[in-house]
Amino acid sequence: MAMLRELSDRSFDELRVRLSLAGDAERSEVARAAERLGAVMHGQPLQLELTLLAGGTERPLSAYGHYVTVTVPRPATGIQGRLFSAVYAASQQTFAPVPTMLGDADVQWKTQTGGLYALLTYDKRFADVQGSWAEEDVHTLASLLVINGVDEGSFAPGAPVTRAEMTAMVVRALGLQDAAATSPAFGDVASGSWYAEAVAAAAQAGIVQGEASGRFRPDAPISRQEAAAVLMRAMTTAGHSPPRQARQRRSPASPMQDRSRPGPGKR
Repeated sequence: MAMLRELSDRSFDELRVRLSLAGDAERSEVARAAERLGAVMHGQPLQLELTLLAGGTERPLSAYGHYVTVTVPRPATGIQGRLFSAVYAASQQTFAPVPTMLGDADVQWKTQTGGLYALLTYDKRFADVQGSWAEEDVHTLASLLVINGVDEGSFAPGAPVTRAEMTAMVVRALGLQDAAATSPAFGDVASGSWYAEAVAAAAQAGIVQGEASGRFRPDAPISRQEAAAVLMRAMTTAGHSPPRQARQRRSPASPMQDRSRPGPGKR
């Protein structure tokens, strides 16, 4: 695995991966958090751990640097809604989604971090999207925790998408939240802002680049050109090749940047 190659420069005797049922206290905490969200938890929460054994001492790894695929049996039939996996953030008592693939008999998810994971279904709709051409797409992404809306009941479908908002949606979809750097990636991204961790995670993964001046312009509307560049890098991060036509249009001497002028399109 690429993860093992990355660890080859470290001195260790054994790499251990553990997937176990959460304890009673953790199980109750995760169940309460799901109930507060309005989601339904299916099966038992699972604890994922990765440790290095060196000289008889185990050292945990919090971030893997590459996706690890976890496969578990699919819960019984009769589930209403789209099943997905999410990692529980105890400090915020919230969930962050991870890429999830559903099979006939199993569920696979990809993650780059350990922690408590739960299989959830969630039904989220926004009143101001009803009847819109994007209603079902917004409903799907909101129900997978990829988009949050501007408040509990509104999505503001006619508003332009900012660079910070686009980055946050991509980071959630890729399950990169816990890969965020500890310090701001750009001078104009305040450490206490709601998007700081998402921007740091995206910069760390090479999905956003900002400007040569060190600015990110988080509140600026994102253009179609910028969004396309972000999505192409996100595809690479997820292990997919960009469409052939897009690759042919890129010159090695002029790589696509995400700091072009705003285009005419909105989301």
